[in-house]
Amino acid sequence: MLKSFVFTFITLVASNAIIVAQDLTASQIVPNTVAAGSSFTVEIKVNRGNVSGFMKFYQELPKGFTATEIDSKGGSFSSLENGVKIVWIAPPKEISYSVSYKITVPADASGAKNLTAKYSYIKNNERSFFDLAPQTITVKNDGQLTKTETPKVLDASFDDNTTITSPKSAENANVEKAELENGSKSKISSDNKPANTEVESNVVKTSKPEASKKSYRVQIGAFSAKKDFKDVAEVTTLTLENGITKYFSGNFTSKEQAIKRQEKLSKEGYPKSFIATFENGKIIAE
Repeated sequence: MLKSFVFTFITLVASNAIIVAQDLTASQIVPNTVAAGSSFTVEIKVNRGNVSGFMKFYQELPKGFTATEIDSKGGSFSSLENGVKIVWIAPPKEISYSVSYKITVPADASGAKNLTAKYSYIKNNERSFFDLAPQTITVKNDGQLTKTETPKVLDASFDDNTTITSPKSAENANVEKAELENGSKSKISSDNKPANTEVESNVVKTSKPEASKKSYRVQIGAFSAKKDFKDVAEVTTLTLENGITKYFSGNFTSKEQAIKRQEKLSKEGYPKSFIATFENGKIIAE
């Protein structure tokens, strides 16, 4: 009887240890071979384990490759220069799920290309990482340019719930005529024209793009039920598609100010508060 009890107890302890230790795992599914100038779909299969906080996925793309979103499961999708990023303030409710996006191959690409990717996430207020197994695709180029599907471009303003769209393709750019003040005409490619340009007296003046604006807030916590933080100053919220609401204190232009607020909140009973960085109104990982 005693042996049976001891065996049962050890089994329960071992099972609980496995559950507690369960972390995020993921794998990527891509085709072995693609044609230059074509598009293909990447599927990322994820098991988030018991991770319930901030998560970020990043995949580095070969030079010239671009990506467009298919399904990010409520994450904020960004098509970067030679990369793809998806950020979740809180993960999807499902333990196992898939995200997907489309990659467009440049018409002049050829040979073997490596696709590497990784997840970073917050667990027990600590940053952890998971590297996906790298995949290799072979780009076949027979010298005949295959028509490339132009990524869809959305006109979106930046706010806390805005998804960043992929950059507009430069292929098949329409050439438009611009009438100058002196009556002469010159042809300027609409897709190759720099942002914020002014045409005057046959001279194209390019102004500097606006610098990205960063701000810092102190995250108090994330809850599925509504909370009331009457004792906390300058409380703002961000509600996700899965119903979870993030609560923040303050909105600072310098990280030093945010650090002071976080230290104050920690002393006032919020020891797990941490600093969240926003860029152009969107939360980012640093």
